[in-house]
Amino acid sequence: MSTLVIMAAGLGSRYKGLKQIDEVGPSGEVLMDYSIGDAVRSGFKKIVIIVAEDFLPICQEKMQKRWGETAPIAYAVQKKDDLPEPYTLPEGRIKPWGTGQALLAVKGKVQGNFALINADDYYGPDAFKQMAEFLEGMDQQGCNASLVGYTLANTTSPHGSVSRGVCKLSVGTKELESIVERKNIIMDAGSLFWIDEGDNRHELLGTEVVSMNFWGFNESVFEAMEDDFFKFLAENISHPKKEFLIPEAVNTLVSENILKVKVLPTNSQWFGMTYPEDKSKVKQQLLKLESPSSSTIPEMRL
Repeated sequence: MSTLVIMAAGLGSRYKGLKQIDEVGPSGEVLMDYSIGDAVRSGFKKIVIIVAEDFLPICQEKMQKRWGETAPIAYAVQKKDDLPEPYTLPEGRIKPWGTGQALLAVKGKVQGNFALINADDYYGPDAFKQMAEFLEGMDQQGCNASLVGYTLANTTSPHGSVSRGVCKLSVGTKELESIVERKNIIMDAGSLFWIDEGDNRHELLGTEVVSMNFWGFNESVFEAMEDDFFKFLAENISHPKKEFLIPEAVNTLVSENILKVKVLPTNSQWFGMTYPEDKSKVKQQLLKLESPSSSTIPEMRL
């Protein structure tokens, strides 16, 4: 019985608002409504949403209104002061510690294999189908994790830079060999490049496979991520903006042969909201899709 975990605790600094609950569908849907609908149709049996503490009541209200008892939803809270001993929250820390800490917030709330996605991305039905099939047979796959891979050129925004985990795959098995987080990827006048901390440009082809944070894991990932989070804090506890990100943690765990990640191809179209200007295009795209309301999907049988 696979679970879908949705990360909805981010502050959306570039979007200037809570894009997780921004109503973009023709009937007031938010983007994660579409993910829930696609997940249930693909066979997922449980939904867990990770939220910030002050966002919990409004998220519960919205989800209950749309899904009722059709898709039972549980919640986990990501807290910036939820740190392993001996660490305590440093003065000046405003944001939580990133997607890696968000993942750790669901430890004990999921059993067996699970998928993990962002709340503010549209991944498409085929992506959920591919992930559901992989998770169902993961024990026979020779891999203990998976990632839906998208083409870089199809995941940029014309309104500013984006961050993407750029993947290197093995030629034969299509397993993940490495993933590097690039935080300033820009499409400009037909050219695609990323800018490093020294303000140097590095050209990109656009055909690179990238992560959009659609991961598949089993429960063994929690212990590995906890160990890596502890190491991260030892080096970064005093940095007020440093984040513990899933792609960076996975890259470490792959290099240490702790994780074997199968990269899943998909023909699904991705779109999302990084900037306020992205909203109008997303709304246009959603007009072409079936409504994700509870009346259009089978009731989940736990």
